[in-house]
Amino acid sequence: MMKPRLVLQLISASVGLLCLQASLGAEVTRYLLTTPQGQPRSDIGVKFTADTLNLNGAITTQRVGDNTLVLPQLVSSYALAPDLKFESRATFSNLNRAFPTGGDAIETSVTAKSFIPMLGEIKGSVRRDTSGESRRKLRVNMKDTPVPSLAKSLVFKANASVEEVSGKLPGTVQTGIETALVQRLTSNTTYNQLGFKYINQTGATQFQREAAAFSRSWAQNNVLRLGVEYELAHQDTSLQSTVRFTWKGFF
Repeated sequence: MMKPRLVLQLISASVGLLCLQASLGAEVTRYLLTTPQGQPRSDIGVKFTADTLNLNGAITTQRVGDNTLVLPQLVSSYALAPDLKFESRATFSNLNRAFPTGGDAIETSVTAKSFIPMLGEIKGSVRRDTSGESRRKLRVNMKDTPVPSLAKSLVFKANASVEEVSGKLPGTVQTGIETALVQRLTSNTTYNQLGFKYINQTGATQFQREAAAFSRSWAQNNVLRLGVEYELAHQDTSLQSTVRFTWKGFF
């Protein structure tokens, strides 16, 4: 497992390189993001964007039960061509020594725009961690389709994915389909979304999950974004409802 001190040194060196990139004309964005989806979580980081290169260093703090996880990560992406992007994501082990968990992980992905009229993007990724677990995922996004209706700026979105997990434990294969209707209001600052999701997992552990969710988000001058979502999900024989609040600030 990578030592916390070494992790911090890597992050410091990466930030130094990012600052050099920024001095060459990159756009610098500092942000704080909260996504309490089941467990409270927040991300704080710095993102640098310059031409075809994006670099993002962040630290995620997440509460899981009685434990607090502190997980640094470094993401770099490069546009190999106008329709082809490569991304590498390094996630390091928990810096909170009181609750050690997991290990370091590397995920690489390639995203390509499809030449097929109905399809938007195709993304393939491979993730490996120090525990020996490996994940391979393929995701296909349909092109956004405007929906003729009385409501203005109504768009239909859809995607399908398949993911295989293998390692020390028996493997699983998970397939999923997501659809959504998105409505844009008030000069691109407010959005309504009604979404549906279906997941089927086979292998060592098996389950089916269907969920419907409605969300609304607001943005204020690219400084603050707020969101609220209500989800109703059915898995096996249980029914669960969840309310999520998110906010993202730029400083």
